[in-house]
Amino acid sequence: MFVIIDASLTSRALAVEQEAQLESDTIVFQGFERTFFYYVRREAYLGGKHGTKLVLYTVEGGGHTWPSGPQYLPPELIGLTSYQMNASEVIWSELRTHKNNQAKKYIK
Repeated sequence: MFVIIDASLTSRALAVEQEAQLESDTIVFQGFERTFFYYVRREAYLGGKHGTKLVLYTVEGGGHTWPSGPQYLPPELIGLTSYQMNASEVIWSELRTHKNNQAKKYIK
């Protein structure tokens, strides 16, 4: 039997395992787009083992789509795509601040 838990509960469980503390829980964007109201929540957990940082962005009120991605199926099936935030740029802005010292030994 499989149990499915949502991303927020998963991130909290990972934060507890890594001994990270909730640093912020903020609304990053909110707006009305076409026929729906939505907001984007950013939860950041910091200070875990080995400097762990865990960040979760959740689009409340959006569809099952990639923010600023294509509307790949009709809204009736997956909801509307939000264009107020570019998910790829947000992820990269979080990742580019980290260094992986272990990767240096593989790069010539």
